[in-house]
Amino acid sequence: LQGADAVVATARTLEARPRASGRPVERIPNGCDFEYFASIAPRGRGRRPTIGYYGCIADWFDSDLVADVAERRPDWYFVLIGPTYLADLTRLPALPNVTFPGLVPYGQLLERIERFDVFLLPFRRSPLTDAANPVKAYEILATGRPLVSVPLPELEPFGDLVRRADDAAELERQIEESLAEDGEGLAERRRDFARRNSWDARAVELERLVDALAARDDSGA
Repeated sequence: LQGADAVVATARTLEARPRASGRPVERIPNGCDFEYFASIAPRGRGRRPTIGYYGCIADWFDSDLVADVAERRPDWYFVLIGPTYLADLTRLPALPNVTFPGLVPYGQLLERIERFDVFLLPFRRSPLTDAANPVKAYEILATGRPLVSVPLPELEPFGDLVRRADDAAELERQIEESLAEDGEGLAERRRDFARRNSWDARAVELERLVDALAARDDSGA
């Protein structure tokens, strides 16, 4: 940091320390491949509800929270995509309505998640997850589908586009309300938010920062 002309941070927590030491900091959050995720097939209806997650299933994944909801709702199907080598799998594999497809290549991800009616971000709250600006949140909103998450600080700017729950009863209620959603208006609001937070949009922000540094050097400042 001492030799940097500028520092880029993805989250407010990460931004605070270098800013406090007097370093110039630009906060540029994560983003998404909007076109890829927005091309998902339309959400199906009239079948068993599918609640899904994709990504690493590690020690920051709250497996007990998901297990509690899966036990409460045997009529829902839970699909958890991703590697599990760091996860607590004490309870989840024994539940008949929970499956683990394993690691799915990025290019095949859409066809595996298109059956999801509601997406989850069930992370344990910790200094790590509180400093995470989740790429998945932008990707999921690009699909137009509902997202229910624990209340992570970096999701505050998402407003009502993301439902929040911090215990099993509230998570169940938020999923149930998400399943009952009807109409294209909210889905389009989600997609519009993701479109404005694409990697292309982030590249414009970073390019502006680099151009400003170059202009400063050219002026001899």
